[in-house]
Formats: sequence, C-alpha cells, structure tokens
Amino acid sequence: MEFTESDASTLNRILRWRRDVHHFRPDPIDEPVISRLRAAMDLAPSVGNARPWRVIRVDSPALRIAVRAVTRD
Repeated sequence: MEFTESDASTLNRILRWRRDVHHFRPDPIDEPVISRLRAAMDLAPSVGNARPWRVIRVDSPALRIAVRAVTRD
C-alpha cells in the first residue's frame, strides 16, 4: 500500500489526537457502534499481536464518576 501525502497527514493527525484520551460520553453507545469499535481494535497493530489495551464498559453513572476521578491528570 502506498500512502499519499494526504493519507500520511491524516494518519499523523489521528495518532496525535488519540494519545491518552480519557473522555467519557454522557449517553450510552449503541451496540452496533461498540461492535464496530471492537472490530477496529482487532485490526490495530500491536507488537507480537499482544493487544495490550484494556477496554472497560462502564454503565453506572456513579462508577463513571469514580473512574474519571482516578484517570484525571
């Protein structure tokens, strides 16, 4: 695959944006969206296919507040 200048610029912008993202949506995310995100995670590169990321689904507003308090800088 050959990246165009535009492709490289877009990828660079995405990689810069995604660093240490700790933003929470106040509304529930639909199951089809979660399924698409999981499929995208399966395609994401990782050394030795180790998949070092952790995904936690938080449905409780109280737990969301507690998690957010712990993850703030």
